[in-house]
Amino acid sequence: MVFAEVPVKYADVVAHCQSCGAPIVWAVTDSGKRMPVDPRVVDGGKLKLYVAAGVVRVRHVAAPDGALHRPHFATCPDAESWRRRR
Repeated sequence: MVFAEVPVKYADVVAHCQSCGAPIVWAVTDSGKRMPVDPRVVDGGKLKLYVAAGVVRVRHVAAPDGALHRPHFATCPDAESWRRRR
């Protein structure tokens, strides 16, 4: 992915995945956990990014309609190595 594909409103909060180097946005879920999200919008995404009180937040969309974001776990080739064992 090219950095220019990152939406301008999130360009100042973009980090890079420690495994694959892709751009990611660290967002906070409604339950307060941090989630890596691909900053580029795609058809078929299920996450909505928004800013509240200066913090990038993420919310799952129950009925996706249009271009939304994907969790980086869905696109990272090394995602399995980051999963927590239960």
